[in-house]
Amino acid sequence: MSLRLPAFAAFAFVLFVTPLRAQPFTFSSVKPVSLNELEYGQVVFFDFNRDGMLDLLATGNSANLPPFVPRAYVALSQGDYNFADGSEGLVFSERALGQGLWQSSIAVADFDLDGYVDVVVSGRIHNAANFETRPLEGVTHVYRGNASGSFAPVSTELLGIYGGSVSTADIDGDGDEDLFITGLLTQEEIAAALYRNNNGTFETLPLPFEPLALGDAEWADIDNDGDLDLALSGVTENGDPKTKNFRNDGLGNFTEDRVKNPGL
Repeated sequence: MSLRLPAFAAFAFVLFVTPLRAQPFTFSSVKPVSLNELEYGQVVFFDFNRDGMLDLLATGNSANLPPFVPRAYVALSQGDYNFADGSEGLVFSERALGQGLWQSSIAVADFDLDGYVDVVVSGRIHNAANFETRPLEGVTHVYRGNASGSFAPVSTELLGIYGGSVSTADIDGDGDEDLFITGLLTQEEIAAALYRNNNGTFETLPLPFEPLALGDAEWADIDNDGDLDLALSGVTENGDPKTKNFRNDGLGNFTEDRVKNPGL
């Protein structure tokens, strides 16, 4: 006895069991207008002035040979532009952001919960003027954002590093973003600091992590318990590569995961 499916059933069967072919992504090249080219830095996109268009914050070195010229700037998007040759580009209005830094790391978050994003930038400050006296010095700057998309410097005593990572996460579940910094303090020394955010000011917490440099720090709920845990990679002062996971108990207390990851 053979089983014969009605025509509509056979069609439905083919429709649901036949895998759909993924459509390929397509990309088009656009020309950024009048942006300074940088190296050894970082770029982040965010709608800093809340006009619905993504702006750009960039830090890095603008000279590929000594004397180095570190820079930091915010480029507010003005939208698309059609060139005479038929190509499209993005127009930005660029403005300097405080002290120029390179070998830098950037974090953006609304630390004081006023509705405007703030910026933390770490990196090296040496240039032609101070290379002999301060060849390797790391700093960390905080800038408070406002409605115009501009930023005002905030006086802090945060750990100054370069060649590392600055990251934010609400580690204690109180609704604001806390701060973690790790990287090179000097050419021979690595340091790290964990800060709790109290209404836009930062309180130093006991450090449960080994300081690492030349790596990255990423926050995610790796054990699905509702709080943010940490994956940390980099090198030690002895040059040993390490990658570690730290589980958060929800109050900002961390325990190193027993699972050993390959050092990267």
